[in-house]
Amino acid sequence: MGYYIDPLNISKEEFLSTYGKLWDESQPFSQVPHGMLPVCLIDNLAFTAAAICNMPREYDCFRFDRTGRYKQFYIVPVQFLQEYL
Repeated sequence: MGYYIDPLNISKEEFLSTYGKLWDESQPFSQVPHGMLPVCLIDNLAFTAAAICNMPREYDCFRFDRTGRYKQFYIVPVQFLQEYL
């Protein structure tokens, strides 16, 4: 199990919209800009999760997830994610 964002003072969605940028998940991990990491916001119905994808395998697990759950990818500067790594 990887690292997940769970900020104390704002929601995961607010964190991602403030510090992140929407990302096209069809892009391979190798295209993620230096100093940034992809984060997958995934809706688990009862709650949302924001998974930090800090390696290609983890990124691909979320990219190719076929459970039908809504997901949206962001790229976020590592400086804002360091607290969670």
